[in-house]
Amino acid sequence: LMCYWGYKFETVSTLSKPASQLTPNDAELKSRKRETVNTNEQYCSVYRTRLGKHSMIMGAEVDCTADEKRPDRPSAGYIELKTSRVMQTEHDRYTFARNKLIKYWAQSYLAAVPKIIVGFRDDRGRVRSLGTYNTMEIPRSVRKLPNMWEPQICLNFVDRFLDWLSTVVTID
Repeated sequence: LMCYWGYKFETVSTLSKPASQLTPNDAELKSRKRETVNTNEQYCSVYRTRLGKHSMIMGAEVDCTADEKRPDRPSAGYIELKTSRVMQTEHDRYTFARNKLIKYWAQSYLAAVPKIIVGFRDDRGRVRSLGTYNTMEIPRSVRKLPNMWEPQICLNFVDRFLDWLSTVVTID
């Protein structure tokens, strides 16, 4: 059941109108709350990117967009939605920064998703607060914490992995 909390957060968060226009009795909101989660519905973006000397075509599932698509920057309004347990202690905040933000950053950075919204949930799966993170600012936000990850080391690892992979997979 816990593995569906994130999907439910996505379902309820991606309504056709902004939250400021919703009321507790809004028909679409009520319907989404009751709706069974469909993990097969998704929007995918396919793009070409470069990491080091490696040119790649990648695909990424995109949770939602805040704005109309811009032809000059199609991913500018993309948003990644995540859920995480409510942080109550300094240790919780440190663990979130060390273990969750690296995953959120890596996924969103590689897919050129500029914003991540995290629904902080309780142990019953109810979202209690929201946090918004700009993908490009995440590395700066963790830099001064002890024993933290570094984005360049992560990217270098992927680059070296792709070097190795290209020696193993020799046929296109």
